[in-house]
Amino acid sequence: MTDPTPSTRDPYAALRYPEFRRLIGATFLITVAILIQEVLLGYEVYLLTRDPLALGFVGLAEAVPFIALALFGGHLADRRERLTLMRWSLCTIMLGSVVLAVLMQPALREGLSTTVQLVGIYGTVFLLGLARGIYSPAASSLKAFLVPRELYPNSSAWISSFWQAGAVTGPALAGFAYAAFGLEGALELVVGIFAVGLWLIFGIAKRPVVPPPESENLWTSLREGLAYVWRTKAILHSITLDMVSVFFGGVVAILPIYAEDILHVGPQGLGVLRSGNHFDAILTDIEMPEMNGFEFA
Repeated sequence: MTDPTPSTRDPYAALRYPEFRRLIGATFLITVAILIQEVLLGYEVYLLTRDPLALGFVGLAEAVPFIALALFGGHLADRRERLTLMRWSLCTIMLGSVVLAVLMQPALREGLSTTVQLVGIYGTVFLLGLARGIYSPAASSLKAFLVPRELYPNSSAWISSFWQAGAVTGPALAGFAYAAFGLEGALELVVGIFAVGLWLIFGIAKRPVVPPPESENLWTSLREGLAYVWRTKAILHSITLDMVSVFFGGVVAILPIYAEDILHVGPQGLGVLRSGNHFDAILTDIEMPEMNGFEFA
């Protein structure tokens, strides 16, 4: 075996590229904003309805469009300019967050029934799911173009770590922001965080798009992708395991019930409860850096 080059032995190698730093900064901020909003809406929906089923509908309203567009979003990410897709979809997400912030203003809510408020929340969350179905594949594939090929494992480790950090910070911040500023103030904070993330994304230069074969259409592309996953058992088994764990991990949607009616810890406690399931992943990244693409001397 040959010794790794100095760049691959450096655990901070990927961070030495300014555009990659912008991407991981945006990843952290957007994750924080999405989870703040998710915790706030779940808690508020439960306060409005006291119905566990209503909490499930919040997740369903986002998951259905996100899953439905996931394959199409990946197809677009391979054939369209990724930064353009990310910018437009993130603008849509921020617009939806502005709508939620306006909808939750006390002066406006006084004249709206519970049903109208719920329809507004579910409808906006559905729009956010559509936008995330386009944003996520484009963002996931972009990092490969911001660092040299040999630093891809290192960049993946940093992306994962910053995402996990956002997944811990977002829910915890949600509870304290709710207690400090109220629902409307916390949602305005979400809009501000999205705006900073969008600014970071706009600082990344566009990359040329490799034209696809003329004979390849959407359905051909999807069929080939699914066939490849089916043939490659390591990928098939790993994504199936991840899908099952995420499916049963959806129990976190009912945490507002525990925070409000069982533990009586309010929104601050809810934020801590929601961030706990990602905190152990941060500890794993710290304790086992060799498993995350870092190569130490």
